[in-house]
Amino acid sequence: MNIASAVLSSFSMLTGYTGLLPTRMKSKFYFFLLTYLFLLNYAGSVHYGQWLTFPLVLGNSFFIYMGCHKNLLDLLFAITGHFLLILLEHIFTIPLSILEKTIFYTQANIIIVHLILLPITFAVLRLIRRHLILPRLPILNACPKKLLCFFLAELYIGLILMAANFIYGESVSYPPEVLSFNGLLVAVFVLSTILIFYSMYDILEKNHKLSLQQAQSAIMHDYAHRMEQLYEDIRVFRHDYRNILSTMQYYIDNDNTEALKEYFHTTILNSAPVLSDDRFNLGRLRQIEDDAVKSLLHTKIVAALNHELTFNLEIAEPVPALPMDTLTLCRILGILLDNATEAAVESAEKELHIAIVSADMSVHFTIANSTPPLPIPVSDLIKRGYSTKKGHNGIGLATVAELLDTVPFANLSTRYENAVFSQTLEVKKILVT
Repeated sequence: MNIASAVLSSFSMLTGYTGLLPTRMKSKFYFFLLTYLFLLNYAGSVHYGQWLTFPLVLGNSFFIYMGCHKNLLDLLFAITGHFLLILLEHIFTIPLSILEKTIFYTQANIIIVHLILLPITFAVLRLIRRHLILPRLPILNACPKKLLCFFLAELYIGLILMAANFIYGESVSYPPEVLSFNGLLVAVFVLSTILIFYSMYDILEKNHKLSLQQAQSAIMHDYAHRMEQLYEDIRVFRHDYRNILSTMQYYIDNDNTEALKEYFHTTILNSAPVLSDDRFNLGRLRQIEDDAVKSLLHTKIVAALNHELTFNLEIAEPVPALPMDTLTLCRILGILLDNATEAAVESAEKELHIAIVSADMSVHFTIANSTPPLPIPVSDLIKRGYSTKKGHNGIGLATVAELLDTVPFANLSTRYENAVFSQTLEVKKILVT
């Protein structure tokens, strides 16, 4: 194989293995992967042919596993992308076989083949990633490790059987019936994998909804309990307030200014505040119609208060349920609130502010927090792998960016000014078609 065809073949395989990845790897891993593919294609394809499938799959799996922070879900999508690449190649080569153009004809024109297949493969995989994978990531990330290992084992076994069949086809010069059987085998395997994937996803989705309902029920119970405490505090305050006014009126009516001053300084000023601002902040959540969003905010606010942050919540008017997928919205808000709380805890001011504004056409969720000086530009924070926190791999804001790619009617703006980091998520109330 000459250099040009080896380069194109390597880029084609790179596209197959990385086109479905939810995670964006660091540049060095793409370089390692491309170099490894080129060396296999250029140096080994002539002598070893389809036997190279085994070191190719093992090497690619290693680089992707390490580049994606040892995430088995990303590795699963990489192997699936390899199958889809094989399927697309057979869609191209089987008609040639029917037209009595042998596999060696396509190999003789391998550059033309890859120039045609490369953009098609890239477009197909990116569309699958955008519309089928990214919207389902919140649930897929909760997939048990044992289930992922089982799914991966099934894919690797399929690859081994498929490679064995390809090696046989290569040994008999790929007659049309063998090539057609290979294509049918790949198609059946890809379809069965898709069916297994959706069955797994359906089970995960049902389990996730059940867990979410249970969590919401517990959170709403705690919310109701806190509101009862707030009502009791208000009732006690009204009673004490009347007693305080009656005592003050007695001193005023008797022109006893000295006793009034002493009563004010010793009793009123030294009394502990009866009403808690924290409970009033939680009470404002009643303005939010979506129970899932209300539950999430309740959980994050309580967590922030446990860190003894100076906290304030602003919700001026009712916030309606939005057309955006609730799970995606909660995941985005959860990441933004977790980041804001962690940064506020590390700052000197320890302040966190949340404002939810319902405008005519959209709802704005603004989260502002005090933060230590940022060591990198704000634009770098959304890149996967960048993080201002030690021991973190910097995937939170990158995940938010990827989730927002699937929601055209929502956008996120970021500002950093005077040691205050703020982000505003705007979600349209009505979808315009």
